Amino acid sequence: MTIQELINHLQEAVEDGYPPDTCIVADVFDEVGHYTSANILLDADSSYLPIPYLALNVYEENKDE
Repeated sequence: MTIQELINHLQEAVEDGYPPDTCIVADVFDEVGHYTSANILLDADSSYLPIPYLALNVYEENKDE
């Protein structure tokens, strides 16, 4: 997926009725099954250029917190 494709999908979601402040979550699939995480970070640090991609990081909550 390109940045423009992501923007287009998000714009379509808003046009279809999702409020712009809707929380985005990620469904994570692994060998055990799947879970949903709201812990998402878009790693768009320009110091990584010219790497031709952005990273969408999903991380587990720290259970100790």
